[in-house]
Amino acid sequence: MATGGARLLPLELLDRTIGSRVTCLMRGEQQVDGTLLGFDDYCNVVLADCVTYDNGEETQRLDQMLLNGNGICAFIPGGIPS
Repeated sequence: MATGGARLLPLELLDRTIGSRVTCLMRGEQQVDGTLLGFDDYCNVVLADCVTYDNGEETQRLDQMLLNGNGICAFIPGGIPS
């Protein structure tokens, strides 16, 4: 939760990041980077221009991907800083 400011609900955060680059940390050691196209009430997300990583190594590039919300452990707007 934000401290000292307005509170932001999880779905509001997703809504504000549509069209932006995001990183999704998945169960296991998988990470997916992409541009958020949309989401639903279950936090299933659709990403474009995706790059998947397994244990830190790039594994594949895809035009679009649908991620199941149950498998997402962390959602990072703007991606992971270098």
